[in-house]
Amino acid sequence: KRWLTTDSLMNSAFQKRRNETFNYRVTVEPFKDFRIDVTGNMNKSETYTEYFRSYSDGHIDHFTPVTNGSFSMTFVGLATFFKNGDEVFETFMNSRQYLAEKIAAENPNSQGYDPETGYPTGYNGVAQEVLTNALLAAYGGRKVEKMNVKNTFPKFPLPNWRINYNGLTKIKGVNKVFQSFSINHAYTSTYTVGGFTTNALYKEDGSGYSMVQNTLGNFIPKLEFSQVSIQESFSPLIGIDMTFKNSLLLKVEYKQSRNVSLSFTNNQITETTSGELACSAGYRFKDLKIGFVFSGMKRQVVSDLNLTAGFGLKMNKTVLRKIVENINQISAGMTTMTINFAADYQISSRVGLKFYYDQVINRPEISNQYDNMNFETGISVRLMLNQ
Repeated sequence: KRWLTTDSLMNSAFQKRRNETFNYRVTVEPFKDFRIDVTGNMNKSETYTEYFRSYSDGHIDHFTPVTNGSFSMTFVGLATFFKNGDEVFETFMNSRQYLAEKIAAENPNSQGYDPETGYPTGYNGVAQEVLTNALLAAYGGRKVEKMNVKNTFPKFPLPNWRINYNGLTKIKGVNKVFQSFSINHAYTSTYTVGGFTTNALYKEDGSGYSMVQNTLGNFIPKLEFSQVSIQESFSPLIGIDMTFKNSLLLKVEYKQSRNVSLSFTNNQITETTSGELACSAGYRFKDLKIGFVFSGMKRQVVSDLNLTAGFGLKMNKTVLRKIVENINQISAGMTTMTINFAADYQISSRVGLKFYYDQVINRPEISNQYDNMNFETGISVRLMLNQ
C-alpha cells in the first residue's frame, strides 16, 4: 500500500515487541489458622527486528530478521534438592546420550553416529538442546524417557508455596505457656533462560528442521541461549516464632538454597548451595530501677531494660562443574558463625545507653584463604536533642 518510504538512505529498523505473562494464586485454609498460599508465574518477552530496503525499481526487500528475548517460569526441583551435588551432576552427564538420541530421532537430517564421540550426528554431548534437556531432567528430578525434547520453553508454571500455622495457642495447655506460636515454611523455585537470540547461521530444510552444523559438528539451533539456570530456596525450610507469657521472644529459622547455572559459552555448570540457621531471643525487664551518683547527688532511674541475643550459622559453597573435562572444582565457599548480644536502657527521654557485643568467625572452604575472627564490643550513648 506504499506505506514504506522509498528513500534508499533510510536505515531504521522495524521492531515488534511481544510480552507474555501468566500468573496464578490459590489460597487454601484446610482448618482454622492453617494457611497455604500456592503461586505460579511465567514471563516471556521477545523483541523482533528487521530492516527494509527500497530499490529504484520500487521493489522492497527485508534483511537481518533477529529475535531477542528472555524467559522465566516457576519450577520444582525437590526430587534432587537434598541430594549430593556430585551425584546429580553424574546423572546429568549420563543422561546426555539418551537425550541426544531422542532429539536426533526428531531431525531427519541427523544420520548415524559420530565414530569419535559415539553421539548421533549433529547432537553431541555439548549441543545446546542436549544440555538444556539434561539440566531440566537431572536437576528437576525428571525421567529422561518422559522428557518432551521439542519443548524449548516449558508451557505451564509449576506451583511454589508458603505455609503458615499459628493455631497452637488454641490448644489447651499450650496457651498457658505461649502468647503466640507460629510455624512457617516456604518454597520458591525459578527456571530462567537468561537471554536468547536468533542465530544468523541457522537454516532449516523444507520440513522446518535444522540442517546446518557448526564447527563442533552440532546442528545450529534457531534460538541460541547464553545461559539457563534453576534457582531454588526454602526460605525458610522451617521457621518457629514464639512469644512466651513472660514476654520472652524466641525465633528459630533454617533456610536452604541451591542455584544451578549452565553457561553455553564455556560448557560449565556453576552450582552454589547454602544453608543458614538463625536463632534470636529477646526479653524485656519492665520498670527496672537503677541508682547512680551524678554531681554528688544520688539519682534513681526507672525504665525498661531490653535484652536481645542472636546466633547464626551460615554455610555456602560454589562448585564449578566442567562438562567437557568432567571435573568438579570448589571455587568459593565459607562457613560463618555470628554471635551477638545487646542490652538497651533508656536513662531519660533524651539519653539512652546500650551495651553490645558482636562476633563473627569465618572458615573458608578453599585452601588459599585463612580462618579469621572479628569481634566488636562497647557501650554507646544515644542523645536526642529537641528544642
